Amino acid sequence: MKNIKRWVARILIFICIFVMSAVSVFAISVGQNAYINIQNFAVQGASTYEPNSTNAYSYTRLNENKTYLRMMFLSSSWNGVPKIDSSGRPLWVYCIEYGEDVSSTIERTVTNLTSLDTWNEMSDTTRLAITLATLYGFPVSNLGCSAADAYAATQAVIWDYQTGIRTSLSSDTRKSVFYKGKVLEATRFSSMVEGKPGMMAYNNLIAKMISHSNLPNFQMDSVTLKFDENTGKYIAKITDKNGQLSNYNVTSNSADLNITQNGNTLTLSTTKNLKNVKLTFNRKQPITTGQPLLGLKPKSRAQATVLGQTESNLSSYLSVKVDFIYPKFKIEVSKRGESLKGFIEENGINVPIYEEKYLEGCVVEIYAAEDIKTDEIERHRKGDLVDTLVTTKEGAVESKELFEGKYLVKEIEAPEGYVFVENKTIIDLKGRNLQVIINNNRQRFSFNFEKELEGITPPNEKFLEIEFGIYNKENILDLKKDSLLGKISPDKNGNCKVDIDLPFGYAYYLKELRTVEGFVLKSNIVEFDVVPFYPQESTTEIMLEKIVNERETTTIVTTTTPQIEIPNKTPKESETSKIPDIPEEVVETSDKNKIVPILLMTVFSFIGLYIITNKVDNN
Repeated sequence: MKNIKRWVARILIFICIFVMSAVSVFAISVGQNAYINIQNFAVQGASTYEPNSTNAYSYTRLNENKTYLRMMFLSSSWNGVPKIDSSGRPLWVYCIEYGEDVSSTIERTVTNLTSLDTWNEMSDTTRLAITLATLYGFPVSNLGCSAADAYAATQAVIWDYQTGIRTSLSSDTRKSVFYKGKVLEATRFSSMVEGKPGMMAYNNLIAKMISHSNLPNFQMDSVTLKFDENTGKYIAKITDKNGQLSNYNVTSNSADLNITQNGNTLTLSTTKNLKNVKLTFNRKQPITTGQPLLGLKPKSRAQATVLGQTESNLSSYLSVKVDFIYPKFKIEVSKRGESLKGFIEENGINVPIYEEKYLEGCVVEIYAAEDIKTDEIERHRKGDLVDTLVTTKEGAVESKELFEGKYLVKEIEAPEGYVFVENKTIIDLKGRNLQVIINNNRQRFSFNFEKELEGITPPNEKFLEIEFGIYNKENILDLKKDSLLGKISPDKNGNCKVDIDLPFGYAYYLKELRTVEGFVLKSNIVEFDVVPFYPQESTTEIMLEKIVNERETTTIVTTTTPQIEIPNKTPKESETSKIPDIPEEVVETSDKNKIVPILLMTVFSFIGLYIITNKVDNN
């Protein structure tokens, strides 16, 4: 029958609490009047107060009498239902003056703790201990047990500190004390929960309170961040030797400082040169019921009590320094362009082939494109020449280390045989090395010369019959000298232009391969060199000497005139008359006007001889 009544009472209490939480949820405030209901007991393992004292926790009063521990709550009357907090839970009350009667029939006024004489007479450690007991104990936490077990443990710890049995928040130390004319043994209140479920709650609460006062210990007053080349950031890792870091929130007064917590290790990083930076370590607070810790001041002499919780702000500080190395980076410059690779033969002509390669000999200047400063220290003014580089065929060349900022990269001289273009590039050097690649085209060479045919006035189609070959005078890579590199012919006017792509830096010659019929083929060659020219323009024209073809010559041979004998002559007269031998003569085809007179003289000589002979015979 008793068990039935007990369960009926529990149901009624829960219904009452539920109705109040649904209808009149509020938190008590300073100035309100209320009573303390002490009609119910803290029963081992119970989830709330019990009207029956069976298995209830008991303790020894100052007069050495045993009594049951009541789960006290605030009410509108001495035996009324609980007043509840904003979460719908009863406003639990704790005694902070052991040895005084509660006197539930006395009305109390809710007041600030500083209005309680008992509170003001306590030491700072005692006040803090009671604050922490309400912060970590019941009803904020059940401490791993039931509500009634946690309530009993919390009240025992409050009395430990209030009576002086405990005086330290850094160790689990108890001692016997002389209190109000009585000797209180060290286990006076812990014995209330000894051997019961509440003992675990008691030990858990003490551990939380001791831990609360432990600050992270990094064994330093300030931490210095060092530059890390792998990440490009300033980094520091520090470890809490007290193992408390996980219980603290870490903040900084600088948005540029990144903070990462991993267990008891703190990682700080930044890319900026931070100054006057401070870390703040704030103890993580339990989630409370929302009811502030207040005192209940009786309107006549009675036990001082408290309810609610107050966060205990515990902070620690650590200054942050950055061992800032103003970053310096390099500008890498490379020059690329076509470079002779070799030759391929096409229809008997050797054609050069090229490949893209790094080029040497390009001169580059680097200027500050803006005022370069670090912490208001001027490093370079805008327009200052900061470095000069000459490229190599091995690859990119590096500038000296430069402070972060904008720079102008300017080509002032191209490699030999390449076209100069005033390349200008502005780059923002920040966080890493930067590469600038400058490309150049090869210079092209054009050779002009005139072709003349003796006695032929241009324009004339005959000029188109002429052909020249271009040859290399020396070996070019694997190409042997005297190899044919191209063929050209003049136009109708005898003008000849060599537009063949000839690698620069070598000697060549021009040789006539075919000419007009009736003209002498030139056997001599015209030599020329293909060398870089200045200014470094894209193309240039070079005039070679005029090449003249003369007409071919014709050879005419005349034979000796035969002897003619004149008969019937005196010995003297009969001597053979001879026409002097006419030597063979070579008559140039260009001396046609002399041929006719010679022929006429020969004919008249025969006629003269004939006449003379006839006259002799007649005589």
